[in-house]
Amino acid sequence: MNSAMTTADERGDFLLWMGETAAQEIAKEDLSGSGIPFKSKKLKRVSHLRAALLHNSRELAAQVGPYNEIDPARMSKNIVLRQRGTVDETMFWVYETIREAGIDPHRVRKDAIYGIEVVFICLPPKGEDIASFYEECTRWAESHFGVPVLSSVVHLDQGSPHCHVILLPLVEGMKMRGGALYGKPSDLRARLDKFYEEVGYRYGFTRPPKRQPMPSRLRKWAMERLFRFLAEKGVPEAVIKAMLKPHSNDPSDLLQLLGFTVPDLDQKPNAVTRYMTKRVA
Repeated sequence: MNSAMTTADERGDFLLWMGETAAQEIAKEDLSGSGIPFKSKKLKRVSHLRAALLHNSRELAAQVGPYNEIDPARMSKNIVLRQRGTVDETMFWVYETIREAGIDPHRVRKDAIYGIEVVFICLPPKGEDIASFYEECTRWAESHFGVPVLSSVVHLDQGSPHCHVILLPLVEGMKMRGGALYGKPSDLRARLDKFYEEVGYRYGFTRPPKRQPMPSRLRKWAMERLFRFLAEKGVPEAVIKAMLKPHSNDPSDLLQLLGFTVPDLDQKPNAVTRYMTKRVA
């Protein structure tokens, strides 16, 4: 496969993937405060897997120039923990591995889940080696999901250090089970518990308290307000929908990320509306 993303479909798929990724990456915080250790997402379509690999390896940045606040002067400082060669070589390995499992890649659904991406946004305590810490996070993800790691890279060329781990959801070397492997919301909560038990607590991390869900009326208003805000900034509708989808149940994080203050849910509706429309300086 050609590594250059030249077609309109490929560029569109990359924009959708970038929108989903940007929406899910909240501020990089030290877990000694109230940070979340990692975010995870499903990579639907083979083109989304390819886009994630291009981003992780920085091959795309080398092709089209920096984006998403990537600092070209710091790209060489990124730490590659796992890699199966170039993106082309990795995609060839994926196809061959799927074939060896008795699965015809051409018969896999177009919207099948070809990958699971875990972004570790927690930082190791002061004095801990950052490469060793994220290597342990990578081994945890590999063990927890029980599937091959395609790529794991520590990015030091953006705002705060973080580590992207991309996995191929080929269960027991036999079946592509991305949806079942990724799981339901209850599985995601259990996954966080496991991380704290097996990695986080040893580094002194504390589990943030569970946040009260946003009332449906307020959630609906917030999603409409966010949609209008992004549309006014010229973001394509398809990208806006991809960005907002992960936050449909609770858009509080995205409100904060875009500079809106999150209201006190006990306030009266008219006060809440005035409070949420106020931008942070």
